[in-house]
Amino acid sequence: MSKQSLLINDNLWRVLPDIIKTSKHVDAAIAYFGDTGASLLPLKGGDRLVVDMSPATVKAGSTNPHEIAKLVKRGVQVFFAA
Repeated sequence: MSKQSLLINDNLWRVLPDIIKTSKHVDAAIAYFGDTGASLLPLKGGDRLVVDMSPATVKAGSTNPHEIAKLVKRGVQVFFAA
């Protein structure tokens, strides 16, 4: 059975890691992935992430490719715009 969650409130970063850790599989779409993204979003092998990694976004520092690399090393499938 699939569990879907839409979290938009002040508690987001408090509850999101627990939801991810207890989920069998996570599909996430995150527009920008900053300097602490890999620790704030503890995705694991088999999870999937869609993120904006356009050159302008990376250059502006909105998405940190080093944080994305950490997820790839964990086995997360990452899909992005280039």
